[in-house]
Amino acid sequence: ERQEDRAYVLACCGKDGRVLQYVGEEFREDREVVMAAVAQHGAALQFASEEMRKDKEVALAAVRADPLALASVDPELQGDKDVVLAAVRGDAWALAHAAEELWGDRDVLVEAMMSTADVGDVLESFAPGWFKYDKEFVFVAIAASDRKSILQVYAWVEKTLKEDREIVMAAAAKSSAILQVAPPEMRNDREVILAALRCKDGAKALKMAPRHLVRDRSFLMEAVEVDGDALKYAHEDDLNNKRLALVAVNSNGRSLRLLSRALRDDIDVVTAAVQEYPRALRYASDALRHDSELVNLMCEGTAVETRGDTRSVYTDKMSDYQDHELERGGGQEPRTALSELVEGD
Repeated sequence: ERQEDRAYVLACCGKDGRVLQYVGEEFREDREVVMAAVAQHGAALQFASEEMRKDKEVALAAVRADPLALASVDPELQGDKDVVLAAVRGDAWALAHAAEELWGDRDVLVEAMMSTADVGDVLESFAPGWFKYDKEFVFVAIAASDRKSILQVYAWVEKTLKEDREIVMAAAAKSSAILQVAPPEMRNDREVILAALRCKDGAKALKMAPRHLVRDRSFLMEAVEVDGDALKYAHEDDLNNKRLALVAVNSNGRSLRLLSRALRDDIDVVTAAVQEYPRALRYASDALRHDSELVNLMCEGTAVETRGDTRSVYTDKMSDYQDHELERGGGQEPRTALSELVEGD
């Protein structure tokens, strides 16, 4: 039969490794056939002979194709660092099939953390307790975390390190929510707050900062340089400070919406905001929203954002603008593509 034809079996396994479960025993212990099968479908290793599952090169090929194929390798290879590293680089949860002595291997844990968004779950499931006290390891865990997992990672850390200023700063740079669970004195620390401002939605850090710090103009200047939206928590007087406003809109053009009416009518401030974020023109005063030079600047910037045909996008929008200008004063203004960009929905 054709199944007995080695060349045919080899070709079939190379196309679909699952074929290995249907072939004769002599092919399941044929190294070339098994290698072809597991390279195509790592889980096919479970159908290989016991001898093949003890072969390190076969195991490596299998876990590179499917990290969870580590469950099917010989127990001795489940304790082989090279094989386990290859597996966890593809899927951190392959560590569940590794020999437990490798759960305490720093290199293996680091690779596992780097390959998943669930860093906290990996630490809680596999990392021996002594790693909670290892500051260098904790820094690596924080670096591997994202905004969603950092709170779980910080909760896992040993109490003394939770109070370490460098650890708190590193964690706060991932999520300002760390400030809610960090020691109270950290919320009074200027550098910790500034670190928290650098993360996504970092402006919320100012909500947890003491009032005396937020009212400190030099600190606020540093804060809006990191993220203009820090103005959300500024005192009303600060929203009318032009120098502060320029720093804020150069950092985040959207922060124009937070400024006083007078500054939203200031040509320098609005120009800087539109240069940073073209659609910020919608937040300007009525007069400046229809300033031809600012509209021109917005159209050029928006055209670049589209990454399409800059000339045609620019021309179309300018045409809309000219039509809009011609019809001004003659009843209701037309709702053009340009006015939607300037005024919003």
